[in-house]
Amino acid sequence: MALIDAPIVVIGAGRSGTSLLDAVLGAHPEITMFGEFGGSAQELWRLFWEISSAEVQRTRRIMAARRAAPEPPGTGDAEIFARVRDLERAERQRVAGIVRTALASLYTVADLPARHWGFKEIWAGAGDTADWRAMDAVFPEAAYLHIVRHPFDFARSAADWRRVAFTADQLQSDLAAWQRCYEANGERTRTGRYFRLTYEHLAAAPEAALAEFLSRLGLDWAPSCAAAAARRYVPSGPPSPLPPGLAAARDAVPGLAAAMAELGYALPIEAAAPAPDRALGAVSPRGAGIWRLNPPFLPDQGVAWTARLHLAPELAPLEQRADNLETPYRSPVALAEDGVALGPAHSLHALIRGEGCGRFSHWGPNQVLLFSTSDNSDPNRNGRVYTISA
Repeated sequence: MALIDAPIVVIGAGRSGTSLLDAVLGAHPEITMFGEFGGSAQELWRLFWEISSAEVQRTRRIMAARRAAPEPPGTGDAEIFARVRDLERAERQRVAGIVRTALASLYTVADLPARHWGFKEIWAGAGDTADWRAMDAVFPEAAYLHIVRHPFDFARSAADWRRVAFTADQLQSDLAAWQRCYEANGERTRTGRYFRLTYEHLAAAPEAALAEFLSRLGLDWAPSCAAAAARRYVPSGPPSPLPPGLAAARDAVPGLAAAMAELGYALPIEAAAPAPDRALGAVSPRGAGIWRLNPPFLPDQGVAWTARLHLAPELAPLEQRADNLETPYRSPVALAEDGVALGPAHSLHALIRGEGCGRFSHWGPNQVLLFSTSDNSDPNRNGRVYTISA
């Protein structure tokens, strides 16, 4: 079996610990993980197999093969159909080989020193589905590692990550997405190469959570994996409070209660009041056109942080003036630290994350203020006051 034929495919809903799992596996000296593929294998398969021009060429090749070696006179329909199916199967294998070759070349899989390689594919949004037909064709020996997180924690993290208000409607939508993803990924059971673990088990005891899977690969746990498991990956920030009506929200999604019971997930306890860090509000007015940014500030990447402008209704008009790809310098927002102007504004996000030193960007849609402090310290702990003006 060739290395390219048998990748490790991490599957799960976004915000369910796929980045943690990918990092822990990738830290093993015998595994190389390439992160999220974003459906590239499925898209290549669609372009090379499903579009009409590819189908026409495939039909021509099949007919040419039949003309080159015609069926003997008197051959029955069943035998003809069987031969056409064999020719179609050979075409499928040929196209799958083309897709594998393209991916193997792009990621130089043949040159890897590790014995195993893999990537992750996540699905969670409305309309997102896993094209298992493409995956079965392109990677016939893939091992699927399905990570699952408590659906209510997933929904809350997904809303906070997208920086949308965590309302009852948003919870209902994300619970339905969780269930769709759970069922679709569970279909991989039929391959015989499907493994499931929970985010909670991986976070608490990574070695035990991955013991069966690594054993099937012929691998032992590595200390480097433990070090990777101890780090944080793409956090969504302090969690929003759960909206009321959790039992009703669960019961409104067919199959969700049974899935939670199967995984040992209990219904969360409903909070009587919002979390304290939300009571203050995202901003406080400090004068005409000036607002104080209230912590907590959410970690992004590197030395970058985000302020919760999306939770401030009074700042909604600024969203229409935020920078975007078409107008990257239009935002009028200025940022100050203890009254001293920070900048430059309109900075590239990679520079904010990598260099910081006061760089910031007011970006839309969804009203994002990505910023860094003057000395790249934590704005939640440095005791300074941050204000914006427009």
